[in-house]
Amino acid sequence: MRELLILNYHEILPKSSAAYTTPAELFAISRERFQAQMDLIEKHPFPVISIDDFLSSASFEGKAIALTFDDGYESDVEIAAPILQKKGFPAAFFPIINQLGKEGFMDWGQIQDLHKQGFEIGTHGLSHRDISRLNFAEKKHEIEKAKELSEQYLNQEINLFSFPFGRYDKASLSLAQSCGFQAALGTRTRLNKQPQAFLLHRWNIKRALPLEQFEKIISFDRNTLNRKIFLGQIKTGVTSVLGASLSNQIHLLLAHLTQPK
Repeated sequence: MRELLILNYHEILPKSSAAYTTPAELFAISRERFQAQMDLIEKHPFPVISIDDFLSSASFEGKAIALTFDDGYESDVEIAAPILQKKGFPAAFFPIINQLGKEGFMDWGQIQDLHKQGFEIGTHGLSHRDISRLNFAEKKHEIEKAKELSEQYLNQEINLFSFPFGRYDKASLSLAQSCGFQAALGTRTRLNKQPQAFLLHRWNIKRALPLEQFEKIISFDRNTLNRKIFLGQIKTGVTSVLGASLSNQIHLLLAHLTQPK
């Protein structure tokens, strides 16, 4: 049986922090925690493979893990990449095109460096808008322009698209496929079992996730996976009603209420 678990990261912070001030910080983890998570993956028997390996390997069998990074934070190249290189782990990076070169984010030169190091480069859209809520022309612009600019600056074909907020609809999936992407990635908490599938699912790694639970997830512990998948389905339903922005604001409020004083 094929089972690919894709773990999705965002910003990696130089130091630990318990405070939450923005929704983005729900997904930001410390360098120390990231290192500990990579150490656990290294100790477990399941290989870390690239997205391309999963898509192109018809003979892929068993369980495997893949790593992705959304938004294009500067910590991708400064913190995450050196740790990944030391472990020999492949990964895919998905920058937001209009954020590149801004404070805290990578520039095109740094993304080229990641590519030269052997990492996969995709795109996270033009401006990080919830594509599922845009009209057709806006969807098309966000997806097509992101691919066009990425290929122009990197001088290579860009085959992977990561949906902002992990949200999509039938029209955005169809557009991504017609633009020439080989796969589109969301963040519904599920395992991937078919290499031929265009849509791939990922598990967002949040700051509040205890290391013990992380280890159970990468061990493919069925009780933990089923519970997380069920909770993920509830969140997807809530987000579809409220929208990604308001949903994240509610999660931020809950984090404030439950964080240690």
